Parts: sequence; C-alpha cells; structure tokens
Amino acid sequence: MRLITNLRSQLLTFGGQKTTTFSAAAGKVFFSSVCLLILNMGTGILVARFLGPEGRGEQAAMILWPQFLTFLLTFGIPSSLVYFYKKNKAYSSEYLSVSIILAAIFGTVASLVGIFLIPYMLSEYSNSIILFAQLSMLLSPIIMISIYMSSALQAYDNYRMLNLSKTSGPFLTLLLIVGLIATDYINPYTTAIAYLIGSLPISVLVFFVLYKEIKLSFNRLKLRFKELFSYGIRAYAIDLLGTLSMQLDQILVVAMLTPTQMGYYTVALALAKLPKIVQTTIVTVLFPKAAGNDEATIFNMTMRSFRIGTFITGLLCIGALFLSPYAIELLYGREFMGAVATVQILLIREIIASGASILLQYFMANGKPGQVSILEAIGIGLNIPLMLWLLPLYGLPGVATALLLTSLVRLVFVIIFIRRSQPGRLQLILNKDDIKLMVHEGMKIKNKLEKRKRNQS
Repeated sequence: MRLITNLRSQLLTFGGQKTTTFSAAAGKVFFSSVCLLILNMGTGILVARFLGPEGRGEQAAMILWPQFLTFLLTFGIPSSLVYFYKKNKAYSSEYLSVSIILAAIFGTVASLVGIFLIPYMLSEYSNSIILFAQLSMLLSPIIMISIYMSSALQAYDNYRMLNLSKTSGPFLTLLLIVGLIATDYINPYTTAIAYLIGSLPISVLVFFVLYKEIKLSFNRLKLRFKELFSYGIRAYAIDLLGTLSMQLDQILVVAMLTPTQMGYYTVALALAKLPKIVQTTIVTVLFPKAAGNDEATIFNMTMRSFRIGTFITGLLCIGALFLSPYAIELLYGREFMGAVATVQILLIREIIASGASILLQYFMANGKPGQVSILEAIGIGLNIPLMLWLLPLYGLPGVATALLLTSLVRLVFVIIFIRRSQPGRLQLILNKDDIKLMVHEGMKIKNKLEKRKRNQS
C-alpha cells in the first residue's frame, strides 16, 4: 500500500509540472518520442527475429483491430476536449466528466462492431486467430478512455505525464517480450497479448491520477455534451478519415495478401515511421499551444513549424532511404529483404505527409475543423481507388505508391486552402530566421546539458 501511495505521489509531481513555452514542450515531447521509438523498434525487432515474416504478419493481424476501430469511433471528442479547455478553462472538469461517459459508450460500440466484422476481414486466417482478434476487441472501452485522457493531459499542458503514459506501455511490452523469449513461450498469440496488455497498468494509473487531481463535476452535462459534440462531430471526419488514411493500407494488406506479406509490410512501416518523430512532436504541441490565439499568431506558428519540421524530416528521410537495405538486413534479417522497395517509397511519402499534417493544425487551432475534414476526404477518396488498383498489380510497392500519390495531392490542396485564407503570405521555404531559431534553441539545449553536467560533477 505504501508503494502505491509513493508511486501516486511521484506521478502527481511528475504530471503537475506544466510546460509553458512551445520549444520547452516540444523538447519534452521529442525526448519521449525518441524513447518511444527506441522501445517500439526494440520490441518489433525481437518479435520479427523470433517469429519470422509469417508469424509477424499473423501477430500484427490480431492486434490491429482494437486500435483501428477505437480510433475510428472517437467522434472527434479528443480534439474537442483540447479546444474547449483552452477556450473555457473554468469548466474543464465538466468537459472531462462528459468525455469519460462518452468514452465508455463509444468504446463498447467499437467492441461490438469489431466482434461482428473481424471474421469477414480475416477470412484467410485460421479460426484461432479470428477468435483471438475478436476477444481483443473487449479492450476497446479502455483504449477509448486512454485516448480521451491523453487529450486531457495535452490540454492541461501536462506533457511530462503524457510522455510517461506513452512510454510506459511499450516499455512493459518490451519486458514481457523478453520474458517470453527467455522462457521459450514466444509465438504470435503470446506476443499479441504482450502488445495488448502492456499499456493497461499505466492507463489505469493515469485515469486514477486525473480523477483525483481534477475534481470531476457532473453539472450541466447536457450543455457540455452539446458543446463537445458540436465541435467534435465537425472534427470527427478528421479522426475518421485520418484513421482510415493511416491504417486502411494495413487493413487491405491483411484482407488481400498473405501473412508473410503482412509481416514485410509491418517491418516497412516501422522503419518508414522513424523520421515521423519530428512531425509527431510538432503536431502534439502546436495545436494546444496555438489554439486560443489570434489568427495571425496561429498562422505564423504553423508556417514556421512547417518549414523547420519539413526540413528536418526531409534530411532524416533521405539518409534513411540510402541506409534502409542495410538496416533491414542488420536489424530484421535477410528474411525481410522483400520489404526494401516498400520502405524506400514510404520514406519519400513521409516527407510530404509530415508537412501536410503540420499545416492542417492551422485550421484546427482556428476552430475550423470542417476545412480539415474536406481535405482528409479528398485524400481518402483518392487513396481507396489507388490502392485497389495498384495493390493487386504490384503488391506492397503498389500500396506504398498509392500512399505517396495521395499525400502529394493532399499537400497541394492544404496549401491552396491556406492561401485562400492568407493570400500572398505563404512562405514554405526555410529562411534565415528559421535557421537562427534552430541554432538558438540548439545552443540553449547545449547550455542546459553542460550546466546539468557541471552540477552533477
């Protein structure tokens, strides 16, 4: 009991320290993203090495559905929570209370949909894999609550606790995988369990901490529900189409190709997403920091984030493109060399997709999620026919090419929409001020590290 009390006390201190500046918040998110990246890569490499392409594909097929269907049915509430907290901080406890009720309802709906749908989508897989995937859908309400709680932490600027919640799950999963290897119990089913339950303890703990720190209030539930749902339903198309654009490729690969091909694709996605760490950091901080400001400030923050983020992402992607054949053989083994071409196409796509995702925050922070919904609809409307055309012809490289073309069209339309709102002011190329800012922030980090080193010595 004392251990739990001490741990809770540490978490409250950890989460209670809020971050005020954009660069400081981005630094914390970037650090946690790097940790998350290392943990996920380590886990993925171990699983791929011990299961091989076919086993990795079966395992990926089983754990795909809870997160996919849960994110599919968020109804825009995560974005709505961030937006309304920034607008009406005095009622934050009421918004959080409503979101908990909605998470339980929508999560249950996701479970029922998944249990019904999975047998049709996994028709090429064994009955035991189908049954396992159906049982995994029972976790959907917990996953939904975790999604909403992450948005609450983001809105409260509690990036430390947010980072803890994101990294603790993968860390526990990695420990479980290592334990399975050591005891020789590793197979697609046991590793799937490790992935699914890894985040449960920290999710429960974060919910407990939020419940204690934010005095939940169930007053004016009907009014808060109308406000959250009004913004959320407009933003829902963003979540819906965004989830489809991120995971539709995996759904089609699972449904139309073999488990071995799914294993290749899982590895390709893992490597191609390495440079995405920059975009993830910027988007996580940009929306809550920009929301509530005037339009000119939001525009300037977004454009600078786009220029710097795309520049850094581009450098990382180009380097990874040349190193990818060696990285696959070294990390995963020669069995996975069939993923090389797919990885290289996906890396090119990542540069374009990251830039578009950053620019979309301009509309979100301005309270115009409908604009983003239109842009996402354009992307998914092009994505589906391209995949259905190119996947049967070219396999995995066809899927990657469809994603590349879709991202390019999406970026073009985002720029057109922003130009209509801010005519003649679009500066997409990195400039001297951006370089000075990067150098300045780099020096600040260097000075902090040197000061910490001196204090330790």
